Amino acid sequence: MSKQITKQELSSLLETDHSQIVLLDVREPSEYTSSDFPSIHSSAHNIPINTLKEAFHLDEHEFKNKYGFEKPKTDATIVCYCKLGGRAQKATDALAELGYHDVRCYKGSASEWWSNQA
Repeated sequence: MSKQITKQELSSLLETDHSQIVLLDVREPSEYTSSDFPSIHSSAHNIPINTLKEAFHLDEHEFKNKYGFEKPKTDATIVCYCKLGGRAQKATDALAELGYHDVRCYKGSASEWWSNQA
C-alpha cells in the first residue's frame, strides 16, 4: 500500500521546492480544468487514471512528447491526487506496482485542497 500525504505536508513541499516532486492529477482533463476544483498547483501534470499504466509504459521520448514533461525516474517522489481521493489511491498503487519507490497519495485531493479545512 502506498504512503499517504496530508494537505499540510503537501503544501509545505510545494512551498519549499515543488521541483523536487512530481505532482500528478489523475482526473479526466475536463475535471482538471474545472472551475469548481481546478489544479491544486501550477506544477501539476494531468494523466487520467484510465491511461496511467499505458503512459508509464511509454519510453522517455514518447512520454515527453505525449505529456509535455520528463517521464519520472523510479526513485522520483510522485504525489497523486484526484477530486475526492479514490482514483489517487488507485494511481499510487498502480505506480508502486510499476516499480516506483516513493509514491504518495494525497487522499484529500482537490476537494480538500480548495476547502477551508486546514
